[in-house]
Formats: sequence, C-alpha cells, structure tokens
Amino acid sequence: TQALELGRTTSFTAVEVANLMGELGRAGFSVQQIDAMTASVLNLARATSTDATLASGIMAATIRQFSLDAGNAAHVADVLTHAANATFNSVESLGEALSYAGPVASQLGMSLEESVAVLGTLGNVGVLGSNAGTALRRLTSVTAAESEKMKEIFGVNFLDAAGNMRPIITVMGELGEATKDLASGVRAQKFNE
Repeated sequence: TQALELGRTTSFTAVEVANLMGELGRAGFSVQQIDAMTASVLNLARATSTDATLASGIMAATIRQFSLDAGNAAHVADVLTHAANATFNSVESLGEALSYAGPVASQLGMSLEESVAVLGTLGNVGVLGSNAGTALRRLTSVTAAESEKMKEIFGVNFLDAAGNMRPIITVMGELGEATKDLASGVRAQKFNE
C-alpha cells in the first residue's frame, strides 16, 4: 500500500517504489525498516537524478558498511546527496567507491561523512568510482599499518594517544602543510618512502 500511495503522491511510479522496496528487502531489511527508509531513498534519487532502485541498493550497502541502522537513512541520503551535488561525483560513483573503501574505512574508525568527504575530493580531481575507493582503502590501510614510519618521514601523527587513527582529512591537511615547502623531487621521494 505504501508503494501505491508514494506512486500517487510523488514523481515516482508505484512500480519504481515497489522495485526499490524489493531491493531493500533483498538487502535484509524488515518491512518496518523498508517503510522507514523508502522516503529517504526517494529523496536521494530525486535530488541526484538517480534511478530509485539503484539509489536503494547504494543506500542499503552504505548503511551496512558503516554499521548504521535503517533510522539513519535520511542522514545517509543527505550525506550522499550533498557529495553528489557539491563534487564531481554521482551517487553511482560514490556507491562504487564505497563498495571498495567503506568496510575498511569503517573498521578503521572513519565515519561515513569523513569517507564521503575524501571521496568527494578525489572525485574533484577526476579519481572516481572503483579507483577512488581503492585509493581510499589503500590510504587508510597504509596509514594504519605504517603510522610510525610515516611519522618519522613526515613528522605527522597518524594515530592519537589511544592508538586510534586520527581523522584522515586532518592528517592529510597536516601532511600537506608539512611538505609544502619541499622541492618537488624531495617531496616525491618522501611520499614514495
């Protein structure tokens, strides 16, 4: 009945709404969760000109990757919409990037907002989709595994006092500041190390 009502009162057809609801069901969400998420998926799809079924799959995957619940659907839609509309990314390219980077970023304590901000920045320089996801996954993995070596090379702390990763955006800003006056060859050598 919600599919019929939303098909009647939104710019989406009842079939489109039913298809996105089916996608959320296949992702393991309950009927109550699907009802709570559907309006947010439609808002995401409408605001970014994304197919509703595709938007529902990206929403479902993002919620699962960052261990969120269905009640966070509106926030997830807002984060993805903002990134897609404010950067050189689409919801589809963000979803693809998150499929590579989301689980690792989440395990290392990065928030959805922080992960999407990095992906948005990568998108603005033409690194999109799986390439952006792979770059973020590699960046977080190397940063976590080689934090002491990177601290020696750059003089920047990648971990906080408790041993947790510091926000990657903050660290990248400090890294840029620490290397801005180096000759390009020296800078490249340090990054290669």
